[in-house]
Amino acid sequence: IYLRNYIRITNSTYEWIDATSGSRANMPLQDSKNELYSLPFEFKFYNGTFTTMYVSVNGFVSFQNHTLNDNIAFPSLAYPFIIAPYMDNLETTTPCNIFVRNLTSPNGVVVSWNNISTSAGRLVGSFQVVILETGEIHFNYRQMYYTEVYECGLNYGKNSAYYSRYTNVNSYIANFSLRYIYEANIFPPTLTSPSMTPTGGDQTILRTFTVRYTDGDGNAPLYIRLSVNGTKYQMHKVNPADTTYSDGCDYHVDVYLQPGLNSYQFEAMDLLTPISTSINSTIITGTNGSPPSLLNAVVNRLTGWASASKFVFMVKYTDADNNAPVNMNLLLNNTIYVMSKLDANDTNYVDGCIYMRSMVVLEGKYAVQFNCTDGINPTSLNPGITITVLANPMHNYYMRPNTTYSWENMSGAIGLSMHDGTEGCEKVMLPFPFKFYNNEYTHIWVGLNGFISFETTPTWAYSGTPMLFPAVSPKLSIAPFWMDLSRGHPCSISFKAFSSPSRFVIEWQDMDAGAGPLAGSFQLVLYESGYFVFNYDYLDYTTDYSTGINHGINLAYYNQFAALNTSIDNYSILFTYDLPTSSSPGDRIVAQNATVAPVTWRLHAENGPGTYRILRNGTTIVNWQAWPGNDVDVSVQINTSTGIGRWIYQIEFIDALGIPGVADAVNVDVNDAPRVVLSIKSAPNAMENSTGVYIQWTISDSIGGSGTYRVLVNNSLYQDWTSWTSGLPFTMNVNTNMGIGSFNYTLLFVDVHGLAGKQNVTLISIIDRPHASHPADFIAREDGISSITWTLTDSVGPGVYRALRNGVPLSGWLPWLNSTPVIIPVNTTIGLGNWNYTICFNNSRGAMGIQDEVMVTVDDLPSGFLQAAPGVCLQNATGVNISWRIVDGIGPGNYSVNTLLKCSKYTFL
Repeated sequence: IYLRNYIRITNSTYEWIDATSGSRANMPLQDSKNELYSLPFEFKFYNGTFTTMYVSVNGFVSFQNHTLNDNIAFPSLAYPFIIAPYMDNLETTTPCNIFVRNLTSPNGVVVSWNNISTSAGRLVGSFQVVILETGEIHFNYRQMYYTEVYECGLNYGKNSAYYSRYTNVNSYIANFSLRYIYEANIFPPTLTSPSMTPTGGDQTILRTFTVRYTDGDGNAPLYIRLSVNGTKYQMHKVNPADTTYSDGCDYHVDVYLQPGLNSYQFEAMDLLTPISTSINSTIITGTNGSPPSLLNAVVNRLTGWASASKFVFMVKYTDADNNAPVNMNLLLNNTIYVMSKLDANDTNYVDGCIYMRSMVVLEGKYAVQFNCTDGINPTSLNPGITITVLANPMHNYYMRPNTTYSWENMSGAIGLSMHDGTEGCEKVMLPFPFKFYNNEYTHIWVGLNGFISFETTPTWAYSGTPMLFPAVSPKLSIAPFWMDLSRGHPCSISFKAFSSPSRFVIEWQDMDAGAGPLAGSFQLVLYESGYFVFNYDYLDYTTDYSTGINHGINLAYYNQFAALNTSIDNYSILFTYDLPTSSSPGDRIVAQNATVAPVTWRLHAENGPGTYRILRNGTTIVNWQAWPGNDVDVSVQINTSTGIGRWIYQIEFIDALGIPGVADAVNVDVNDAPRVVLSIKSAPNAMENSTGVYIQWTISDSIGGSGTYRVLVNNSLYQDWTSWTSGLPFTMNVNTNMGIGSFNYTLLFVDVHGLAGKQNVTLISIIDRPHASHPADFIAREDGISSITWTLTDSVGPGVYRALRNGVPLSGWLPWLNSTPVIIPVNTTIGLGNWNYTICFNNSRGAMGIQDEVMVTVDDLPSGFLQAAPGVCLQNATGVNISWRIVDGIGPGNYSVNTLLKCSKYTFL
């Protein structure tokens, strides 16, 4: 047989096997005895084959009869064939707390030492060894408390070269396993045929990486993975049914690669030897046509305590081009915090990857935002989330006596090692961090005398004299029933962890008052959420005790309960540090008979949502009902028709434990709203581009007396907020230059309390004027025939007109047609001089056009008379003249003479 050492796998998958359904060893109150057991199969250990084994009180099994009073160091040639999960000078209880159970599927046997202690009474913990027919050996450790001197491992004993030691068992170990495999590991594994397909393209292409794993020993890989730029991706067997590793098994994984240079290799390890392929590189082309998106922003809580409450921020990053974010940031009031990907192996950004940041925050109110970039395109998201972080000052616990009683079933609990004749405490690791006052703790010291402490080094180990709280000692303590107590052998103090909800229970069972009478049974239940409960099964002796909690460092913080007595059975007291809280919406002033927004509270309870009710002036208007959930709004509609006056809306609420929060009250003052008592406009219609058009309002308010108003024109701001005074009119000029049409002038107004009156709407119509052409002034011949022609137009429709001469109407009002000439005759017989002709006109709405004037001058004609002229004259003669006289009634003008050549006549003009 090839002799070799076992391979130890540290931190193997933990699976505790309950052995109590098997055989209980017949070794009560023993500290060095062993018992012989038959194995249900042949077991090979190193180069021997065995069908029986010896189970020792001292934490080991052997295949030869070894009686040891203490541990020995491996390797040891004096004591061959030993398997020791925890070898020490141990002692059993009555009945014996060692169990042996045969297993099937797979075949094996488990030996379990449950809540075993040293011979000196120190609790070591619970551990077991599992021996499988396949040759594997497992060490399981459920919880270890005392681990100062021990031996752990395997001892061949025939050759000092073959053994295994593990030296890191300590008092902090819980839910931990070691695995030993006696496998041949002569040949290292190999990785062959590495490939990536496809080899080209951009980052939007999903690539498949494959490699073949071969092991000459037939050993499966402990791991096989792809490494890309340092990021590890676990690979999977192409054919899960293929277990023949000696001729090779193919593995694959699908990964998206990012643009640029990507270096990758394959890594694997059998039981001993890590291997890897050579590094390959590929360049991925990039595309960036689409910006990324940020979606589904989530925060685990909206309120919390400064530097204590953990806030978890998450957001989904997606990118159509499958570009990874160059950065992914959380912003709290614009302070940047880098986020990390929730699943480091997720490379599909098209579907989206979740990014997260978990942190505690200082006191304040923070607007939550996110931003990122894909290298080119920045993107941000403002989800409208605000978190409120409250100051975390230390305060007292809220104590609720006579809460709902529920005694915890401690079957299978772990007992402490303290027994009669000793005083003191034992350190116990908690299964979760527990917050006490404003700090968290991972372990407690359990005292014999009915209390626990969170002190790092307890100084009160032998304190059997209770003191009323507050007290300087024991510090940081919780005392369900502190008095001078004693207990039997084995110790009747035990602990057990529970789930749903997560909690940890310490029980003092049937404790005696010192060396005297029976005191009682009681429990302390620590809940992971932060509250705790005292349970009392019964109390038969209550003289000289102390019950409550004690800070001890600051004597201002404590709780004391002094009402325990011998009549108390099935009784519980609850303590909580976190009271349910409510937002405070603030007082309101509303208008009578108006529809207004409801009063809205936001409730939060660390202990879970409970119930609430709402009252108005002390009368319940919403009966007790369940909260919708933590940080979800609870609302009630304001009744504004109940009358003018103050109405107090109050919310009362309790959490899931029945702990009441501080009721919040909102004062709602129902007042008479301001109102418009007078609205005057200068005219229903106004001419375009005209002046002097206005609206006048008067507002009355019986309570505020004044306020502000603003005016909208067709829903657009015309005048911003301006002051008004009750009873005093104010005027708004109308702008007639905004075009033709109807305009709604809307008055919005509030009083000094913010109460809005009913808006007032005034309609003003801006209408177009009719237009007239403008003929030029002219001179008319006396007794001649002349006229004036106007052309009238209007976009609404024609109306009527009349003409005037020197202000005197020439006729009555006459109709006119659009764009059709209106001809007015000029009277040239009424005398010489200037005559002013005016046309007046309107349209079909009665809007007057701008009148037009034409100046007509009536004039007589000048007369010319021949004075003297020669009849005949000689050619080229001189001194030949013609004389004319010109007469005109108004005044001289100009003349000219035309000489007609080769003609014997002269013509004058």
